[in-house]
Amino acid sequence: MIVMTSLVAVSCGDDDDEGGESGAGNTPEGTVTVNLEKGGSSIKFKGNYGTLSWEAPNNFYGPAISVGKKNGLNNIDINNIPENGWDSYRVACEPGHAYIVRSFNFGANNEYLYYYAGVYVIKNLTNTKGEIIGAKVQYCNFTPGKGWNQ
Repeated sequence: MIVMTSLVAVSCGDDDDEGGESGAGNTPEGTVTVNLEKGGSSIKFKGNYGTLSWEAPNNFYGPAISVGKKNGLNNIDINNIPENGWDSYRVACEPGHAYIVRSFNFGANNEYLYYYAGVYVIKNLTNTKGEIIGAKVQYCNFTPGKGWNQ
């Protein structure tokens, strides 16, 4: 299960043009919505292993892979996890786009135990000058093959 300590992400522009707000209601039960701002917050994963945060100029920093433009978290295929692409710890944070985040711990036999979450960017947060300072996002943990909140 993911424990929310905070998350930082960004989205920009008019909500209608980006499609982010339209997908905000398409979420599994247990979804958490947070505002993430530069230097302030991150999502802390189950067992406190790994984090995902937002950094300027509009990137996620952490073990995340973009799964493209979606209409909410429920449109992420949580049973088809990408095998490649986990090496980059920076990925563009875009409104209306979804991401799979992965963290791990070691099991009793030193095997990797992975924890997953889906993240959906609703919109960018901006200051009075129009500069992007974070993002409004939704996230929910999942276990491939078992579903959301497992």
